[in-house]
Amino acid sequence: MLNGRTTFCALLLMTSLVAISLATGARTAIAKASPSPTATSGSSADIAAVTSALLARMRPWAPSPAVKAIYFAPNYALAVWTSGEQGGVAVYKDVSGTWTFVFGGGGAVVPSTLTSHGVPSAIAKQLYKEAS
Repeated sequence: MLNGRTTFCALLLMTSLVAISLATGARTAIAKASPSPTATSGSSADIAAVTSALLARMRPWAPSPAVKAIYFAPNYALAVWTSGEQGGVAVYKDVSGTWTFVFGGGGAVVPSTLTSHGVPSAIAKQLYKEAS
């Protein structure tokens, strides 16, 4: 049985995912919860690296983090995560073979949010469309 807070958080996460999902065309990788994510497409090495980087960043404060999906565009990845009743996204950039955290948080992520954090406009649109 879901309580009001759980329902609100679930709706917020779904709203975020729908908002993200409204416009792009990138490689998609579905990463089922850690520790052994699986992918329908994309590089398994990139999926593992982004998953590892995100979980390492989350573990100090998140009780049971899980990566739900990772969307790739050239040199960028948008990861969707959950931890208990919380959820959000994190954006990573491939810098010389190392996936580096760009920004993250909850709520809807639209192309203008991505570009405000330095993601090139075409990549922002591609990630947004792919996640929609």
